[in-house]
Amino acid sequence: MQKALKKLTASIILGTAIIMSSVFLIGCNSNTLTATVISGSMMPTIQINDQVTMQRTRNVTHNDIIWYRQFDHNGMQFYAIKRAIAFGGDTVEFKRNSQHNLFHVYLNGEPLQQYYQTLGMTQLNFLSYQGFTQTNNSHFSLYIQQGFAFILGDNRGTQDGGSQDSRQDGPLCLNTYLIGRVTAIHPRNT
Repeated sequence: MQKALKKLTASIILGTAIIMSSVFLIGCNSNTLTATVISGSMMPTIQINDQVTMQRTRNVTHNDIIWYRQFDHNGMQFYAIKRAIAFGGDTVEFKRNSQHNLFHVYLNGEPLQQYYQTLGMTQLNFLSYQGFTQTNNSHFSLYIQQGFAFILGDNRGTQDGGSQDSRQDGPLCLNTYLIGRVTAIHPRNT
């Protein structure tokens, strides 16, 4: 009986760890890793149960989907993927378009081309990170310090599955958390 209870407890712990991660590791070698995505934060680009191939690297640039480590409120480490929008020296802005009542992302004063992003941001509460400079209720900006990246999930809606990213947590410290970037997306079988 105790053996069965220990096995059940181990299964619950493992299941909880998998659910809490954004990606579930499948296989890896020293420089690449394949994982199954279990979060909707990168939809529509990456769907739940799609597989991604990731490469360990420090060479990431604007618009790359990066792979990084993160910790939950209990200190448990997990891995996540998000899109790198800005790096040290860049300024990110969120400006409300009064005609459509949606916030648009600007990088260094220019509208960000976001072919991959389909959900608009309509509410102010998605910008909860305290580092934003607020000009008014329609304009927020943030200067990114050297060694950091501003990351966003492609699913920027405010309902279930919306991304938790730099809008809430602030810029990502690259030296501490960056592991690499996504090099391939393998859609799930439908």
